[in-house]
Amino acid sequence: RRIRIAGVGGAVAVALALLLVAPPAPARAAQTAAIHTHLLWASVDQRDVEFQLDKVKQAGAGMVRVDAGWASLEQEGKGRYNQWYLSRMDDVVDEAQARGIKVLFTFWETPCWASTAPADLKQGCEGAWWNRTVQRYPPARASDYADALAFVVRRYGNRVAAWEVWNEPNHDHYFKARDKVSSYARLVKAAYPAAKQADPRSTILAGSLADADF
Repeated sequence: RRIRIAGVGGAVAVALALLLVAPPAPARAAQTAAIHTHLLWASVDQRDVEFQLDKVKQAGAGMVRVDAGWASLEQEGKGRYNQWYLSRMDDVVDEAQARGIKVLFTFWETPCWASTAPADLKQGCEGAWWNRTVQRYPPARASDYADALAFVVRRYGNRVAAWEVWNEPNHDHYFKARDKVSSYARLVKAAYPAAKQADPRSTILAGSLADADF
């Protein structure tokens, strides 16, 4: 429908009308500079954790991305959580929080008992199976991954800014699935609702790919 308004006053009226009918702009979260660090690797001790987080703070970053291993957390079997590894995760969260740094955990790597790795690699889960890349295969049951993710999401609540489902699942070195797309989709479809049930406030990230993969 047309509205005829003459003069300067009309231009003002039209501008006001547009303001009234225009939809509100979508809210956008402020961007945060982040740095990836391997704070949970076995070679990194408490002093290294503090040193690296100090460097993150000095660099002006507001977030740190840390790879957390499901294979380390639940290495001995379903529901048998490694208290030593949990204490290390606790330390990372505590030290980051003390510096005003947010934490994004990338939750990945399958414990041997849950892995779809071939038998010649698993070898009954004897010895250093992690050196045979057993942990890079997706789990036989996506629900096992989802349960472990829900456990840590519930444990840390809003002290962790976000949880990332696996690391670069399109990369052959990091996700050894015959059909990467369907295998990863099953993982996300199981993990997301489990994490949200554990803490509805949680932020779950998925589809973070290596390279410019279309």
